[in-house]
Amino acid sequence: VPSGTFANVLVTVEALFGLLLTAMSTGLIFAKFATPTAQLIFSSVALIRPLEGQRVLTFRIGNRRPNQIIEAQVRLTLLRRTVIDGEELYRFFDLPLVRDVSPVFSMTWSVFHVIDEESPLAELATAEDFAAADATLMVTFRGIDGSIAQAVHARYAYEPTELLCNRRFVDVVSTNPKNGLRVFELARFHETEPLVASPSESAEPAGQR
Repeated sequence: VPSGTFANVLVTVEALFGLLLTAMSTGLIFAKFATPTAQLIFSSVALIRPLEGQRVLTFRIGNRRPNQIIEAQVRLTLLRRTVIDGEELYRFFDLPLVRDVSPVFSMTWSVFHVIDEESPLAELATAEDFAAADATLMVTFRGIDGSIAQAVHARYAYEPTELLCNRRFVDVVSTNPKNGLRVFELARFHETEPLVASPSESAEPAGQR
């Protein structure tokens, strides 16, 4: 039992800080483990390649979880250095996608932006052009977790050193001949291969599985 004024004040302060510490710890731990996170994987490189007679920028996103993400949305933005009225500024440019919304996202999603005359990337043909413009590609993803019905989001950025030309991604989805189930080879998700010119490409714009 505290005896004297000093001891009572000390115990009061200790009890107050103990309650605050317990409340803060509980709140932080709950926020850490209760907040849903999207276990997504972005391809380590983005590709600039011809496809169906057009030049496109493409990358892909993978879902590490066995669940589905509902109403998935992807947004691609270019951040680059520009000169306006003799003043050097950094500006954001939205890059329209062939498909930016998917009703259900389960395994992989190949994202495509067509580089035409109206594209902000029209004058950026190679990784060296991106580096000269000090350009960065910023990707944001959001959707609703199909298991817990909570919003999830993720983001990623591609630097000029992470851009490759005239290559394609290795297919990571196959069918098991024994049971007919689809197999997602996550270990090969970042692999690319040289682009072989052919009359018809097996890849499809905004292909999603």
